[in-house]
Amino acid sequence: MKGSRILVVEDESILAHDISQLLEQFGYVVDGIESTAAGAIQRVDESEPDLILMDVRLKGGIDGIDAAHAIQENHDIPIIYLTAYADPDTLERAKITQPFGYILKPFDDRELHTVIEMGLYKHQMERDIRDSEARHRSLIQDVINVSKLGVLILDKQRKVVWINQALEAYFGLHRDDIVGQASETFVQKIKPMFENNGAADADLLANRGESASAEHFECRVPASLERRGLWLEHWSQPIHSGFYQGGRVEYYHDITDRKLAEKALQESEATLRQSQKMESVGTLAGGVAHDFNNILTTILTNAELALESIAPDAPEFLELSEIRRAAVRACGLTSQLLGFSRRQVLQRRPLDINKLIADLLKMLLRLLGEDVELKSHLAPNLAPVIADPGQIQQVLMNLCANARDALPNGGSVTIKTQEVNFRPVENEDGEANGSAQHFVQITVEDSGSGMSEDTLAHVFEPFFTTKEVGKGTGLGLATAYGIVKQHGGNIDVNSKPGAGTAITILLPSKPDLTIEPEEDVATKGVPGHNETILIVEDEPAVRNVAIRMLNSLSYKTLTAEDGDEALNIFKSDKGRIDLVVTDVVMPKLSGLELYKELKKIKPDIRVLFVTGYAPESRIPASALADDGGVGLLQKPYTRATLTQKIQEVLRR
Repeated sequence: MKGSRILVVEDESILAHDISQLLEQFGYVVDGIESTAAGAIQRVDESEPDLILMDVRLKGGIDGIDAAHAIQENHDIPIIYLTAYADPDTLERAKITQPFGYILKPFDDRELHTVIEMGLYKHQMERDIRDSEARHRSLIQDVINVSKLGVLILDKQRKVVWINQALEAYFGLHRDDIVGQASETFVQKIKPMFENNGAADADLLANRGESASAEHFECRVPASLERRGLWLEHWSQPIHSGFYQGGRVEYYHDITDRKLAEKALQESEATLRQSQKMESVGTLAGGVAHDFNNILTTILTNAELALESIAPDAPEFLELSEIRRAAVRACGLTSQLLGFSRRQVLQRRPLDINKLIADLLKMLLRLLGEDVELKSHLAPNLAPVIADPGQIQQVLMNLCANARDALPNGGSVTIKTQEVNFRPVENEDGEANGSAQHFVQITVEDSGSGMSEDTLAHVFEPFFTTKEVGKGTGLGLATAYGIVKQHGGNIDVNSKPGAGTAITILLPSKPDLTIEPEEDVATKGVPGHNETILIVEDEPAVRNVAIRMLNSLSYKTLTAEDGDEALNIFKSDKGRIDLVVTDVVMPKLSGLELYKELKKIKPDIRVLFVTGYAPESRIPASALADDGGVGLLQKPYTRATLTQKIQEVLRR
């Protein structure tokens, strides 16, 4: 390569002069001539030649090979030895300096020229390769640095040689404090950050052993002032080739989002299992309550009829009154079962929650007792909710009863209300997806003993109670849960041991509705005016007592024990039947199916459905909303409630 600068290091001046002339003839530039190792080292520091022709034996205490060692410590310059010595010891020493040529004296011109050209070319190629590797290494490091994957590299001596920015961020460290340190030092710096220090210490040290296999584990790094909390997945594997062959590379991957998603999935699965369990038990409870309501209807109405037929001072009057009172208490229990199972018939209407609570406060004071302070904080001007007032009262009574039991030594219970509005989510264009949602929030707080996490996990389960045997049915919160869900709302419990309990209810509200004044409800049976009523009931005892009650109040009755029989009777006597009172769940033809067939015969027929429960699948809300001649009555009923409902439907 013409123009290359070459330093000649030769202690024989004549030979040095001859070599210089040859180099100039070849087109090289002679950078200088030095006769000692010390002079050569100094010259290289000053001028940095492209190549050195080095004699092995030089004047002074340092020979050419030692000089080459000294030069290579600070410079990347190819060296070619010119010497008359080729003994094994000299050759072995020379090999250590990795010379680019070894020419024995005497040499010819072409040999010298060829070795110099090949040395210059080889050195240039090696430099180009190193530069290319450096560029690629820098590029890879830049890519890894901007990656979210934390990377650490250990050499074969188990020292940290490189870490990226992600790793620094994960552990709140700086590379200057880590690079060059032993791996054990790195472990001692990061292990206090792990949630499980001992296990993390063992895993991290194991990954730095002599294992030739890949290692893997997950670790939790809690949040601190310097870093956010996160989950990391760790891999470690040996390096089998390349610059760091024999070392090890470690990766730390942020899996926090995955862990959060897994946790959310587990919680949703647990919620689904709980919901399925509640639904299964609710189905059972609803079925039991339905059958029990038929029995209670018979007991309650027969007791009422019997009480009317004897004098109040008769010996039997007291016993019959006790039977009636027991039946009424049993009605409350079946109502709770139906509330939990979400199968009670709801009498929904626009409702002012604040007024309902205000009207209920005196009763709640008696329920809580003198040693419990009752407070209320009711937000003004709440929007109406569509709800059954009796059921919402039942929920509040149940919640306050539970609060009282948590305050054996007295305390306080606070009822709060407020409006809660959820804005619709906006898309990328700023447009709203869906409409705003409006709720009335009711919160019942107590200053009691609170609940443990284990108790909270079962708090809405039916028949679950922490009270002594005989002091609770375990249906209070389960009933509240069922009623709120049936109203399209949500109920949640927040409690800790020693910190009291807060139960929050969200009920959908309707800001655009107005509340109509309440009508007075009669408390006695309403006499008829010879209206003809077809009673359809598959339970004989209920059917017979209904006939007796209606006949006693001047109603005419026809009876059928199932839908098919009722349809046949109606076809033959449709002209004189004013109202059909039918059970909902019957063999052969159900109450709803019977209603549809009756409408085909007489479109304006009036029908009163009587049922122990009314799931939506059997009586759709549309059937009640679209037809003013249809009503609903829940079992068990009394003579008063039955005849009031009959007159209500007849007057429509």
